[in-house]
Amino acid sequence: MNILISSRLFYPSLGGSETDAEILAREFIGLEHTVKVVTQTRGDSLAADGLEFPFQVIRRPSPIQLFQAVQWCDIYFHNGISLRDAWPLLFNHKPWILRHQTWILRPKEDKTRRRSYWKTDLKLFLTKFATSISISAAISDHLNSPSKIIPNPYRSHLFRLIPGLSRHKELVFLGRLVSDKGVDILLEGLAILGKHQLSPQLTIIGSGPEEANLRQQTVELHLTEQV
Repeated sequence: MNILISSRLFYPSLGGSETDAEILAREFIGLEHTVKVVTQTRGDSLAADGLEFPFQVIRRPSPIQLFQAVQWCDIYFHNGISLRDAWPLLFNHKPWILRHQTWILRPKEDKTRRRSYWKTDLKLFLTKFATSISISAAISDHLNSPSKIIPNPYRSHLFRLIPGLSRHKELVFLGRLVSDKGVDILLEGLAILGKHQLSPQLTIIGSGPEEANLRQQTVELHLTEQV
């Protein structure tokens, strides 16, 4: 079977979405399917890294390249719905699978961004014409169409208990610092614990656009000695 995976982000960009796309592609290859990945991520550093994939990666495809790739596939798998990559389905009616890793939400009220609202509404509408997979019940519940819940994959050879390793950190967050991850809520929870004379140490590992806001929130909540 020919499987085309659309993943807006992919290696050398690093993150959960990119890793999930690679894991799924490798697993499909292991099941003797043929896989291609289309992505908007450049691959300028790949030559230096010396990394090769057992599947073709088409970076920033032209309209013709994308159309031909969708024409080639038996199943079109979106690792996060992308309107930019969906249009060839108007001409090539292929089974469409959407994997939802986060909520499809309107941006915050902002006159300069009203144009984005129709995109959000269109994405929610289009889920009715696809088979949806959600990584959690919370993600599934907000969709306008049925969704199968399949949790995130992970690499068991990396994420495992290691005998004899000291686990001295009390609380640890590891991930990209974006609003969807809820680190701001974690900090608020830490402040609430302080009102009950509980002050566990929190280690935050990651970077992202919310880093400055989270640092400021830590100061405002008087948590600098704990975080």
